[in-house]
Amino acid sequence: APNSGVVADSTILQDTVRYEDFLFEPLALPESGVQYHIEPFEVPPDSEVEFFMRTTGDTSGPVYISRYELMMRPNSHHYILYGFSNSTPAVILPPEGLIRPIRDDNGDYILSTFLTMQYHVFGLGTQWRRLDYSLPPGVALYYPNVHGFDHNPHYFNYSDTTIIGEVYVNVHMVDPSEVERIAHILQIGDNSFYLPKGQVTTVVEEEYFDQTLYVFELFSHAHELNTEFAIEIAGGERDGELVYISYDWQHPPVLELDPPLVINPGEGFRLIATYDNWRDYGVSFGFLSTDEMMLLFGKYYTD
Repeated sequence: APNSGVVADSTILQDTVRYEDFLFEPLALPESGVQYHIEPFEVPPDSEVEFFMRTTGDTSGPVYISRYELMMRPNSHHYILYGFSNSTPAVILPPEGLIRPIRDDNGDYILSTFLTMQYHVFGLGTQWRRLDYSLPPGVALYYPNVHGFDHNPHYFNYSDTTIIGEVYVNVHMVDPSEVERIAHILQIGDNSFYLPKGQVTTVVEEEYFDQTLYVFELFSHAHELNTEFAIEIAGGERDGELVYISYDWQHPPVLELDPPLVINPGEGFRLIATYDNWRDYGVSFGFLSTDEMMLLFGKYYTD
């Protein structure tokens, strides 16, 4: 460390949240909100299963989400809850309860599924099998809830026996009168990188903002070739200051920032992800767990 100056934001040293594995069991019903259950499905040997399924649940009209809980069976790669844009054409809105795989039996992508993905609005998600996350007091995610939610579980199974996937999701909601600030989703990434075979490669991506952001959550997303994922402040007097780091691609830390990290106009984030491609072929962005990704997610509010 240098004799003077700041190497890293001290708040990252205060974070004590670590991944702990859990036995799978159904979640208790939320007192105020909706529980969704992705019923058991098979994941055949040496395969990955990823699909979408739309639900409208027990709500109608706008919802304000203050907390969410997830419980998944082992071998989950991720679960994401999406909303649909209000501009989603009725002709492509999928039927409720229909399982829409992302790939066919030959491993080819299904174009109709990708078409609906163009109208997704990211809501919440995790790689952790068990997560219970609460937004700060008075802060909530807003969703107009015109078309319901789209659930996206992803499981992998590179064993020689069939396994079972299953997901429970509790979405806790609050009355609008309790909401002081609306939370927004932070999502930054690069899908154009290439990792040559047998090499260690570091990929850098930056994004800057023209307004003040109060960031209260950060977490990374990458796949098994990722060995380090660092997030720095980009621009301004704090340029290069480390605010997040992960060495565990399967269970990246979910960093909760209290007080929130203030990103001033003209500042942003620098993603620095290092990959060790030990395979005998090149790897690029893709949706399989054996492909790669480079994404930063988080939540923030503005003035």
